Amino acid sequence: MDDPAQKQYLIDHDIPELLNDLVQQLVTAQPAHPVAFLRDFLSQKLPVSGQDMASPELATLMDKMAIEELVKQYALNTDSKNCESSVEMFTDDGVLCSPAGTDQGKAQLLEHLRRVSKTVALGKRHIMTNIVPVVQGTYATCTSYMLVVDAMNRPDVILTASYQDILVKLDGAWKFKERMMSIDPSFKPPAPE
Repeated sequence: MDDPAQKQYLIDHDIPELLNDLVQQLVTAQPAHPVAFLRDFLSQKLPVSGQDMASPELATLMDKMAIEELVKQYALNTDSKNCESSVEMFTDDGVLCSPAGTDQGKAQLLEHLRRVSKTVALGKRHIMTNIVPVVQGTYATCTSYMLVVDAMNRPDVILTASYQDILVKLDGAWKFKERMMSIDPSFKPPAPE
């Protein structure tokens, strides 16, 4: 960088100190998810409408948004049969409880999700609504509703259900520790042919 105006810009905005601090924090923490760590670090440095991004209220809001995104992405992964990505949304000892059974650990979860994607989830759209996360530091719970519609024939609602989730924040990223799915009593399985 030879342009003195560019150098002055960096100095005026304390960029060399920020980058030095960023690298020091990164190599000290050595997080499993460095990009998420860098994002969180930088978000704490950004002002928003005169409010410091490090404020507890804003940090909680960002955590809630991240959890909502996780819940929605899980449904999209189910629709696209992206089982591997869904498994990565869980902790190593994560648990999934559903009418199909209880599975724990990434190997069991992957087997379960692959089985479901080839059977009951085939040709369906999973729509998540009323997503309500409650964040307490690096621990959270979340309640959400799910509508499942037929994506192949008619867009009929096939079933409604709810999720009760327990989440933890690891290396700056939210993960499911436990997902408990409950199908509403109105669901009537199709009669055997």
